[in-house]
Amino acid sequence: MCKAMPCAAGNALKAGTMVSIEGMGKTFSGNYYVTSVVHALTADAGYETRFSVQRSAA
Repeated sequence: MCKAMPCAAGNALKAGTMVSIEGMGKTFSGNYYVTSVVHALTADAGYETRFSVQRSAA
């Protein structure tokens, strides 16, 4: 499963790191590898970080 989502992590989030996603129920909560990160500065949203993750096998 891959999912792209916005976050408020700033520039601390980097591809290749593991993140823990919680509060999404048993099906979706757990550890995920960050596969890509896009940092953008826009007039509407200001600084925005969007990232994609893939579920960890463990």
